[in-house]
Amino acid sequence: VCVCVCVARARSLMWVLHFQLRVQRAKNAATVKTIEEAELKRVQAASDAVRKEQELSAQRLRDKLDHTRKERQEEYIRGRTLQFNSFKKAAAVTMDMQTQAAAAIERLRDQHDATRALERRLERVS
Repeated sequence: VCVCVCVARARSLMWVLHFQLRVQRAKNAATVKTIEEAELKRVQAASDAVRKEQELSAQRLRDKLDHTRKERQEEYIRGRTLQFNSFKKAAAVTMDMQTQAAAAIERLRDQHDATRALERRLERVS
């Protein structure tokens, strides 16, 4: 009788231990799952932060490129404007010189005509 009772108690104790192990395994699995979910959330948050930073960096780079392009364009326009203004001044000076040259030629022509007229009068008088 004693052996049967001991065997029954041992079996009962083994069943309780087995049940406790199953419960403990289930708790451990739930804990591991919770930890994995928390780690997944952390990794996703880090990934989102990196993605946002990359987007901001790309936007800053685009803004910098736009600013540089605008500066170069404005510098080009300023240079072309200065060049145009210098050509315009040169054209005005050239036109003024041509006007002065034409006036000088006209004066010389008038003097030549006047001289020729005087020479003719001298020939008639002589």
